[in-house]
Amino acid sequence: MSLNEYRYFYGLAPRWFRRDRHYRIYLTPDRLCGAYIAGQIFDEQSAATQLQMFYLFFRFFVKRTLKKRKARESRYDAMDPTDNAFLQEDYRNFHIDRSQVVSITVNRRHSFWTPMNVGTVNIELTDGSVRRFILVQHQNADQIADELSLFSPDTDISGNSVPHPIQRKPQRSDWLRFAFVSFVLFGFALFFVVAAILQLPRMNSYLMATLNLIGALYFLKKSLKVRKLSPGNEITES
Repeated sequence: MSLNEYRYFYGLAPRWFRRDRHYRIYLTPDRLCGAYIAGQIFDEQSAATQLQMFYLFFRFFVKRTLKKRKARESRYDAMDPTDNAFLQEDYRNFHIDRSQVVSITVNRRHSFWTPMNVGTVNIELTDGSVRRFILVQHQNADQIADELSLFSPDTDISGNSVPHPIQRKPQRSDWLRFAFVSFVLFGFALFFVVAAILQLPRMNSYLMATLNLIGALYFLKKSLKVRKLSPGNEITES
């Protein structure tokens, strides 16, 4: 049976001291089947948010990571998620049987754990544990709750959905802020160059100097670009 015959949603499992896990969670008649597809970085936006000014520097790494995610999902498309072979495909995959579920709660309230999400799903199990998943990106929390209610009729939905804030676009007056950040990063780059010359211990100085220099040049470029704007005009973040 192809996995395409089952409905699914995406959930990010938050973890305090280890990398988050991004799952595609299939809803079958008797089981919830979680397929691990990515870690902390699961799309372009999550990469840009976490890497910030170093995003361009690690772009090759990001592309390779997202390529691996796509390959994983393609493999799962040709598997039956209810089989044991599905669990053997990756040790992070899981099955949650209907008999293990005490309650399911879908909360529409935005989670502050990661940007761009529409709420959370909490699954309380008979062993007292709770599996929590953040509904990342533009999913429909109400639709997911309806589908989960077919699996567990006692599924509850709560909280009010909040529209994602519109990202503020740079104004001409922002050039000073970008210039200040660039100046600070140039200062750090100079500090690490001096530390490298003096061979100070316990400091990877040349690497840190390079990273700070890249950041400084990035914000300098943004400062110059924003300064060219006419008062009141806006541009899209690059």
